[in-house]
Amino acid sequence: MRKVQFYPYIDQIHTSYKSLIEQPPAGYTFIGVPRSERSRWIDGLRKYSILRKAYKVFLRLFNTTKIVEYSFQGPSMHEADIVYSFGTFYKGTKPFVVDLLDSPYSLAGNNYHLFIRNRMNIEKYLAAENCKYVICTHDTSLEFMKKHFSKEVQKKLVLIPQAVKPISFKKSKSPRFRALFMGSINNPDDFYLKGGLEAIYAFQALGKENAELIVRCKVPESVKNLVRKSNNITLLDEILPFDKVIELYTSSDMLLMPSHQYVLMATLESLYFGLPIVALDTYAVKDFVKDGYNGFLVKPSSQILAYKDPIYPTNLRSAEFISEIRAPDPILISNLADRIRTLIKNSKLRKKMGDNARKLATTVFSIEERNKKLKNIFDTMISS
Repeated sequence: MRKVQFYPYIDQIHTSYKSLIEQPPAGYTFIGVPRSERSRWIDGLRKYSILRKAYKVFLRLFNTTKIVEYSFQGPSMHEADIVYSFGTFYKGTKPFVVDLLDSPYSLAGNNYHLFIRNRMNIEKYLAAENCKYVICTHDTSLEFMKKHFSKEVQKKLVLIPQAVKPISFKKSKSPRFRALFMGSINNPDDFYLKGGLEAIYAFQALGKENAELIVRCKVPESVKNLVRKSNNITLLDEILPFDKVIELYTSSDMLLMPSHQYVLMATLESLYFGLPIVALDTYAVKDFVKDGYNGFLVKPSSQILAYKDPIYPTNLRSAEFISEIRAPDPILISNLADRIRTLIKNSKLRKKMGDNARKLATTVFSIEERNKKLKNIFDTMISS
C-alpha cells in the first residue's frame, strides 16, 4: 500500500476532499498531519478587520507570496511516497502533484494582483522537476492555466473533476412543484453570493404557479421581512441532520442556484439526486450545467460592473461586489422566472434534464472516474 501525504494538513479540509481520503484510488492511502498551531493562529488573526486591511496594504507594498507560503506550510512526512499538495506550495524534495480546487489564484492567496506579479515565481514552482502534475478540477481552471503558463507547465496539466460521494436514497414527491436553494448556515454573505436574493425575487415573479421554494441558508433579517407574507417560500436557516438534507434533495424538483460563481457541493449533490439546475452563467458554472441538457444557464446581469473587473472572481467577497448584487436586475429576475416556469410546465423536459444530471454524476463526476485518473498519475509518479 503506497502512502500519499495530503499537504499541508489533513484536517479541516474542503468537504469535497473527504471522499478522496475516505475512498482513495486502489493501492493508495492518504496520510497527513493535523493543522498546525501556526495555521490556527493565523486563522485567528484573520477575524480582525484591521489586521486584514494591514495585510492587504503589506501585499500592495511588497508584492510577495511569502506570507501565503508561510501560512500554508507543513512538514514533509518521511514515510510518504508522494505528496498531494492542495492548492499551495510544497517546497520539499518528494515527487508531488498540485491540486487547484477553485482557481489557480489559490497559489497566491486568491489575490489576483499578487498572482500576476508573482506569476514567474509560480511558474518556476510548477516547472520544478519534482512537480509531476497540476490537477485542474474544471475546464475553466484548465484554460486559465494554458493562457498564463509555459508549455513546460502545460504538459503537466490534467483535468480531474471533483466527485460526489454515493448516497442511498429514494425519490419522494411533494404536493406541489418544489425548487431548492442551498447556501451556508454560517456565513452571512453566502446568501447574497449564491444568489439567494435573485432566487426569492424570481420565485415571487412566478405569480400563482403551484410551486414552492425552499431556502436552506442563513438569511438576513431584512430578507426575512421580504418573504414573511409569501406562502410559497420557506426559510430553513438552522443546522439540519444529514438525513434531513437528503430529504430536501429527494423531495425537490430542481435546484435554483443563481450564484455569482459556481457552487461545488450543492451542484454535485443536485446532479447526483437527478435535479435539473437553473443557474447564472458565471465563473465555471458551465463546467457543471450544460444549457438545455441538465438545466438552464441564464446570462448574468449587465448592471454588475464587478464581473468585468479582471480580478473577478477573487473580488467576490469585497464590499463593492456585495453592494452591487444586493440590487437584483429586473431583466435577470424575469429570465430566471421564465426558466423556472418552463420546468414547472414541462414535466417531460424536467425528467429528461434530471436523468441527464444523474448521468453526469455517475460518470464525469463519479468517484470511480476520479480514482481511475488519480491512480494513473500516481502509478506514473511511483514508477518514474
